[in-house]
Amino acid sequence: MAEDAAVNTAAWPWPGYLAAMVRVRSMQAKLHQWAGGDGARQFGDLYNLVYDPAFLLMAWERVAGNQGARTAGVDKTTVSWITDVRGVEEFLLGVRADLKARAFQPLEVRRVMIPKANGKLRKLGIPTVADRVVQASLKLVLEPIFEADFRPSSYGFRPGRRAHDAIAEIHQFGTRGYRWVLDADIEAALDASSHCSFADCRG
Repeated sequence: MAEDAAVNTAAWPWPGYLAAMVRVRSMQAKLHQWAGGDGARQFGDLYNLVYDPAFLLMAWERVAGNQGARTAGVDKTTVSWITDVRGVEEFLLGVRADLKARAFQPLEVRRVMIPKANGKLRKLGIPTVADRVVQASLKLVLEPIFEADFRPSSYGFRPGRRAHDAIAEIHQFGTRGYRWVLDADIEAALDASSHCSFADCRG
């Protein structure tokens, strides 16, 4: 990575929310620019950003503000328990220390079955709060890089895009003479794919 992308990973003090947001967005803009400017570019040192205090703080804010924040994983820990009992700073310092030492190990995902509109059941996996924060931090780091390669016609799980945008594009194609829409889904695709632990996937 370029020298001007050096990361200050001092353990303390943690940046305030606004300072963290500015820092993360600035770094994301650089990552996106580098990825878009050179399609063959390789990013060899992104891991330190995952445990950067600003990225972890923004990841925590996203997890804590999520609709599922009250739901616990297999460790029975909730966002409110961390906020009210353990303390957010102590929690994030612990996550950061484990990541920095490359000792972080995700826990098993809690499985629940939720009913679908058609009467069938859908498997839902609920990671622990710590795992969600690490995943959110990884997303903050990786998303601007992958966004540089996505086509404008791709809408699934992308920032600032939603199903209604895809529907609007379908209607626009309809005004140009297109008459067919193909809707396809791979049943239980993620259930059937192989998974690896964080440590195994890293190397």
